[in-house]
Amino acid sequence: MGSSNPPLEGYDLNKDKGNNMTRKTINDNLGEYEVNTKNALDIDGAKSVYVSLFDNGDRKNAARYKVTLALVNEENGETIYEDYVCPIINHYEPERFFRMVPDEIKDNPFYRQMQSAINEIKKDAHNQQLKFNKSPSMGMFRIKRSKSQSKTGEPVSILNAIAMLHIQEDCDPYVVIRFSDFTWSGELQPTGSEHTSSPTHSICVKTSDTPNRKKAVVSDYF
Repeated sequence: MGSSNPPLEGYDLNKDKGNNMTRKTINDNLGEYEVNTKNALDIDGAKSVYVSLFDNGDRKNAARYKVTLALVNEENGETIYEDYVCPIINHYEPERFFRMVPDEIKDNPFYRQMQSAINEIKKDAHNQQLKFNKSPSMGMFRIKRSKSQSKTGEPVSILNAIAMLHIQEDCDPYVVIRFSDFTWSGELQPTGSEHTSSPTHSICVKTSDTPNRKKAVVSDYF
């Protein structure tokens, strides 16, 4: 990837210039992109990582589907949840999505490769006469809200964190995530929940055993 690609930074292009973020080249199923590690998640340090899908049903003035990325950690014996939410555009049009992206990075492969994937999925569906419960669409993850956010004027969205969703008829939802230098793609599994406050589909993409867990002595039980 040549140097002509515009730099892709985090949600605040003018903040924390003196920190220790580095630039990485990432390869995933969509292609190769370069990204600064601002907003990078500590996936390796997390005890568990979950990708989930929420269905808001027919609620007005809201994205029907929301993809969430949740990191679960333990601190002083307490379980800590770090959640990020990505509202998926209801009726996807490239112009609607790219209104959220600053002009200087609209052509960055980070975004354009996801857009190309949407185009290919739609093309294949047309050729194979496939139907969707949710046509391919995408959105941008949001930062956690704070009381000072409106005063400082900080953007709501995280520029280097996006997700794509499509639900083919009679299939489980398929999600693609690019969150700084973390990428994941795959189908989510049904949870059985029908409440809008709980995910309809979810998957654990990373888990770790409790350290020093003792192995059960079989003879104690049988």
